[in-house]
Parts: sequence; structure tokens; C-alpha cells
Amino acid sequence: MRITSRSLTRHRRANRTADTVPMLVDQAIILAHIGAGSLALLTALLALVAAKGSRLHRLAGRSHVGIMFLVFASATWLAMEAPRPALLMLGVLAFYLTLSGWRSLHLKRPPKGPFDPMRPDALDKGAVQFTSIAGGATVAMAFVNYRSDPTTSIIMGVLGVLGIVIALRDMRRFRSQHLEPNDWLLRHMTRMSAGLALALTAIAVVNLPDQPLIVRWLVPGIAVSVVMGPRIYLVQRKLASGAEPGEIYAVSIGEEEA
Repeated sequence: MRITSRSLTRHRRANRTADTVPMLVDQAIILAHIGAGSLALLTALLALVAAKGSRLHRLAGRSHVGIMFLVFASATWLAMEAPRPALLMLGVLAFYLTLSGWRSLHLKRPPKGPFDPMRPDALDKGAVQFTSIAGGATVAMAFVNYRSDPTTSIIMGVLGVLGIVIALRDMRRFRSQHLEPNDWLLRHMTRMSAGLALALTAIAVVNLPDQPLIVRWLVPGIAVSVVMGPRIYLVQRKLASGAEPGEIYAVSIGEEEA
């Protein structure tokens, strides 16, 4: 078979194209991830400063959940391209806490029948099952990799166990017919706050590699706790004293959303 200079040139061009396409895809996903992450932080800030129950709060909250899905999807791709299972589980938890925090507004009481809009649907059940499976897989990988990287394995183990515990508690709550009547408001506030804290943690872990481990993994959560902790505590005290959610924020038990 005769190989000409023209055929060699075509072959080299084909190889360059084959190498360039995946690179362009990765770059596009990175840009989409950065853009979505910035919008997620902006919508979280809007939801935080807006009057609770107001149209702006609801719009910002819905947008935040949708954008967090894009952040989660792009982060999953990037974490699998350069395997970082701890970051992958961190993304799973951040998104699940955000999603379940939002969905708590739709699950304010036990369902009264199979077609009750406050009955956990396929989205709730699928998300909780995915989180439990991801948590189990992360714990298994932590055991396998412990000797080669004990620090990362401990972090993976903690995140995996946390995912399993949260998922199992939600599964039990889905089956329960004896929910606390106002528990949904605290669950909404704590989970949306926790989802934001984990998202900020992921940003710190990726973008501050030279900082100490404790700074990257703990400081974002502490910062969110300082801001949201007093608010959540105040709402908890008011509910414990007999106040209704509608007396604290512009919400209604009979509505699908707060």
C-alpha cells in the first residue's frame, strides 16, 4: 500500500480534529459550570435578602434549584473526567439538599390519598434513591482507597455516610403519616442553607488548593451557619412557642408553595 504525503496530511488533520473536539467539549462544560455557579450564588443571595414568601423569593428559589441542577450535571462530568469522588459526592449532597429543601414546600403534610399533590412523587423518590446509592458507593471507595490516600478517604467516608443517613431519614419520612405540622418550614430553611454551604465548599476546594484543608472544607459551612443559624433558631423558637408559619412568613399550609 502506497502512502503519499497527501494521505499523511489528511491523517494528521483527522487526529487533530479528534483531539480538538473533546477539548472543546470540556472547555464548553467548564464555562457552563462557571456561569451556572455564578448564577446559583446570585439567586441564592436574592432568595436570602428577599421577603420570605414574596414573589421575588419564590422566583429566586425556583431559579436557584434549576440552576443548581446545571451546576450538579456539569460538576459530575468534570469530576468523572478527572476522577475526584469526594467532590462528586459533595456535588450530589449539595444538589439533593437544595432539591429536597425546595420540595419540602410541596410536602407540608402527610398525603390524604394517591393523587394528593403533597404526596412524594417520582422526583422525590428517584432523588433520594440516587443519593443513597451514591453515598454507599462513596463509602465503598473510601475503604478501598484508604491506604493510598487516608485523608481524602476519610472525607469521602464522612460525605458518603451523611448522604446515606439523610436519604434513609427521608425515605422514612415519605412513608410516615405522623409528620410534625410545621416541620416543613425548618426543613426548607436548613436544607437550602446546607445546600448553599456545600456548594461554597466545592468552590473553595477547587479554587483554593493552596489553603489548609480545614479552611477549604469547613470555613464555607461555618460562614453560612453564622448567617443562617440565628434566623433558623429564631424561627424554631417561634414555632415552639405556638406560632404558625403564616405568622412568621407569608406562607400558607394549603398552598403548594411558600
